[in-house]
Amino acid sequence: MTQVSLAGAPFSRVLRVVGMTLLASCMFAPAAAHAGIGASATPTFPTSVTVGQTGLAATLEVANANTTPNTGATNTVCNVNDGAPCPAGASITLIPSCGMLGPDADCTPAGYDPGVLQISSTGEGVFGTSCGGLIFDLTPADAASGRLFVTPRSGAHVTLPGAGAVCKIAVTFNVLRSPSKDQSAAPGTQTAQILANTQTSGDLAAFARGTSSPAMTVQRAQPAIATVASANTSVGSQLTDTATVSGRVNPLPGATIDFRLYGPDDVSCFGAPIFTSTVAYPVAGGVVTSGGFTATQTGTYRWVATYSGDANNAPVGGACNEANESTTVSAASSTSTTPGTPGTPGTPDTPDTPGTPGTPANATGVPVCTEPPGPAPAGGEICGAGTARVIGASGCQSKPFSVKVSGTQVATVVFTLDGRRIATLRKRNRGRFYSVTISPARLKIGTHRVLVKTTFTKKSATKPKTLRVVFSRCTRNLAAPQFTG
Repeated sequence: MTQVSLAGAPFSRVLRVVGMTLLASCMFAPAAAHAGIGASATPTFPTSVTVGQTGLAATLEVANANTTPNTGATNTVCNVNDGAPCPAGASITLIPSCGMLGPDADCTPAGYDPGVLQISSTGEGVFGTSCGGLIFDLTPADAASGRLFVTPRSGAHVTLPGAGAVCKIAVTFNVLRSPSKDQSAAPGTQTAQILANTQTSGDLAAFARGTSSPAMTVQRAQPAIATVASANTSVGSQLTDTATVSGRVNPLPGATIDFRLYGPDDVSCFGAPIFTSTVAYPVAGGVVTSGGFTATQTGTYRWVATYSGDANNAPVGGACNEANESTTVSAASSTSTTPGTPGTPGTPDTPDTPGTPGTPANATGVPVCTEPPGPAPAGGEICGAGTARVIGASGCQSKPFSVKVSGTQVATVVFTLDGRRIATLRKRNRGRFYSVTISPARLKIGTHRVLVKTTFTKKSATKPKTLRVVFSRCTRNLAAPQFTG
């Protein structure tokens, strides 16, 4: 109990808890008559808010709580620069967010948590109450606690005529972030608001402090995530997913997006993912891309992406089979090695490796020579260095055609189509040719390349040679083919 002196007479200030409001009464002692000057303070804020909400309404209520014999007395609420009988610095004050209440419902220094709420810089007295129409300025009183002075403009004062008289001040506020300190053990994150005021009547003064009840629960903002998987493709290609998070409020560093890929045999994404990729999500936001997974089987692959959230933003994730989150993988295009119709002779991709002098060729493109030890034919010679030439098609193709290789001293011929091996031949499979058949109808429209790597016998001392046929998959045939060998 604090002993103070007003107007030369000692009096004691007694604090009593009434609900969530502290009621102070002052009395002279010793005295035959008892003074009953009292005050109350009640902040009313929403019990649940979400980070990012703006323009929410709240009221600050101060009331005359006088008791007998002073129920009819008028109380005046102190402003910050008032003199006696107001104590120095007495005023209507508001702490917008407190994470730990101490004695007499005050906020302990360990509970200071400024910056959770942004209170409007002005308030207005609610009509029908004792301060209706008055404009109040809310100004910083203490940066550490975030405490604000609530002061009527132009030197006005709030007067409360008799017990039960009330002044309600309407304010608005924005929710900037989640509390860093939790005021309650209840689920969620709570913060308390604390309102205080001092009232005088004659030479007597009464102080009251009240807290919001129940404490405000602050929910994290609920962002949204948009994802797009890579386009349909074929076996051997890489699959990726992209994600963008929107609707975050005051995001913090450290958030991630977890990408999970489920195989064709898991249509509900219940099993373990076949691939995962965790990517940091920047504070600035934007599109991020998962790591790549190489598809090894046909079917539909499904992605699910999840944003981790942070202190101000809740996690958010997609669901299995969402739109734009599936990629269908088809079999890779292949070619057969069955005989096909001859195409048009081509030219080597790179010059033959010099060996013995070149040999003449007949109309089929097969060199006119005889491999040792046979005699050289008329007009020809003994084949020394290995040779190879390609016969194929180029330009616009829509029907099957053959790519054939002829040559001497050939050991192996490896055919690849757009980088995928389609045949390895060690013997001629069509007369004097090493041949494969290309089926353009099974390929995507566009340009395609057949590379033919030819190796030669050791005795020829000839380096491997790569020949090439370039053609386009289209819906009609064009003029005579052109190709390189």
